[in-house]
Amino acid sequence: MISLPDKRTYNQIEEGDEILLDDGKITLLVDEVLADKIKCLVLNDGIIKSRRTFAIKGKEVSGPALTQKDINDVKYAVSKGFDYVALSFVRSIGDIERLRKLLRELGEEDMKIIAKIETRSAVEKIDEIISEADAVLVARGDLGMYFKLVEIPKIQELIIKKALAYGKPSIVATQLLESMVNNPIPTRSEVVDIMKAVEQGADALMLSNETAIGKYPVESVRWLRKIIEASPPCERVIEGVNETIYDKFAKGIVLLAESLGAKIVAFTRSGATARRLSRYRPRVPVYTVTNDKRVSRQLKILRGISSCYLEDASPENFWEKASKILEDKGELSSGDIVIVIRGMRKEATDLVRIEKL
Repeated sequence: MISLPDKRTYNQIEEGDEILLDDGKITLLVDEVLADKIKCLVLNDGIIKSRRTFAIKGKEVSGPALTQKDINDVKYAVSKGFDYVALSFVRSIGDIERLRKLLRELGEEDMKIIAKIETRSAVEKIDEIISEADAVLVARGDLGMYFKLVEIPKIQELIIKKALAYGKPSIVATQLLESMVNNPIPTRSEVVDIMKAVEQGADALMLSNETAIGKYPVESVRWLRKIIEASPPCERVIEGVNETIYDKFAKGIVLLAESLGAKIVAFTRSGATARRLSRYRPRVPVYTVTNDKRVSRQLKILRGISSCYLEDASPENFWEKASKILEDKGELSSGDIVIVIRGMRKEATDLVRIEKL
């Protein structure tokens, strides 16, 4: 007997439906729907554990994306100063807007929102969702509940490319190194899968069971890093969506640095300059300096960006301070060409000079 405490979900279930548990590992065929219980035939057996996913194959369960529990969780996240909050089962831009409104009401406008793309509606409205969210997560496990498994690779590629076009970070999750829950080394197909996500342009890859309940959590992280570092670079977006003059300025800086074989050191107050540089997937080292500790943490998600927090840094003195630290770490050395950039105003990227060490 499995309890189903949500009445709306219960009312959507019909005879002949397939109920998928734990990312589809267990499938139940609905045989009979009664007033207070549903009889099912188990199509593939397994162990049902707590806190596992539930879905009706081919159906999106109705209900708000932001439940009362979600609101309580957001309040907790705000009280603890979280950097990001992820919203599950996003269906439209309205879901992101409601969460953004809640954060403003709680006096928290700087917390970033990650939209988890898990449903058919989210894929169909991917442009509007990405335009409003600060980042997107490709939740491949839940997407497998709404699409055929053979469609998931193309959907992953679509979401990553859309995120790149809009200049938003993308995260790929679910079963990246699933075999390492019980084994110390990954399978060949897992290595290929990870390399493909990196080549497509993902900013970050997220482990779940591998580190939460697996026998080899540290080895999983080491293997993931090793595979990422061995992966080929991704294609660059030449013309993005809704590019501003500051975006185009950052694109020009990236192309200039690559043509000179230079490194980039940038000051950023809000993180906007770092996000602009990352958008164009620089193939040279990029170091960003900020005097905001939270911004420094938030930038860790960006591909190709090394973030540094300096409490007393300013647009006027950051290069002097950052260059010394980077030299001490061996990141900069004599003979290096460095493009130094900063913004005169918040959210702007508009000043540049070239230094030779």
